[in-house]
Amino acid sequence: MYTRKIVLSAFNHDIENFHFERGTLSAEELSAHTHDFFQIIYCRQGSLSHSVNSDSAKLFRGDISLIPPDTLHHITACDKNTIIVKISFTLDFIAKHCEPLEMSSNFLKTLIKHKILPKISPMSEDIYLFESTAGKIRIESENQRPGREEIIRSCLVTLITVIARMYIWNEGSVITPFDSKQQRINNCIAFIDSHLSEHISLDMISKMAAMSVPTFCVMFKSTTGVSFKDYLNKKRIEKAKSLLSCGDGITESAYTCGYNDFSTFYRNFIKYTDVTPSEFQKLYSRKNNC
Repeated sequence: MYTRKIVLSAFNHDIENFHFERGTLSAEELSAHTHDFFQIIYCRQGSLSHSVNSDSAKLFRGDISLIPPDTLHHITACDKNTIIVKISFTLDFIAKHCEPLEMSSNFLKTLIKHKILPKISPMSEDIYLFESTAGKIRIESENQRPGREEIIRSCLVTLITVIARMYIWNEGSVITPFDSKQQRINNCIAFIDSHLSEHISLDMISKMAAMSVPTFCVMFKSTTGVSFKDYLNKKRIEKAKSLLSCGDGITESAYTCGYNDFSTFYRNFIKYTDVTPSEFQKLYSRKNNC
């Protein structure tokens, strides 16, 4: 059976050993094929099915895959509005970096020895990093400006390092080709619990779960028994109570627990404890003196 091999030199590009493309799938990618280059695939909109060797997975917005040379794979768009970002490059392009970074370069050299994952689901902060960095690569690749190749290389090394970290540090946990919806909800709950001091919105967390907001809300409440908003605020107030019990100030505790608006913190503290923060401090101090 004939398998098509796509070569980087066939692309219309003006940067040697590198090509950036954002759009829909080509006819070549719909059938099984290999490359003579590395390719980062990023689902920017919609969803797609990605098969690598004998594994397959469905990618939603924010999901990534990195395909090394000579790896058999094919992609199928799951809806007509699917848009993907493809960043194609060779090791020679990365090697031109003035200070080759050990983690990213070693990862690329040994990737073929790993089980190639058809899907990587980054945490939310890495999704935003990936989108902004890929956006910068697109801008630089489309404009003839001094230093653009160096900027593209630096951005590309950042993306590769993020992917390498997920392979190396989270293998078998965050990365899995077949995350169920329930597992994605559980991952989001774990993320919320460990990032209470950071900005966490419903839109952001539902994207992290690769679900629509209504679907996420239904599944989240079914799992926790409360809404996303109630869960987040209860966890933050629990943390605030712990901080106040340790002698931290009220304002300091509010900001540490992710509240940039003190009035919101004050209102939520009363809602979930039936006392004000200062009353809680007095009550806790009185108990310790008994």
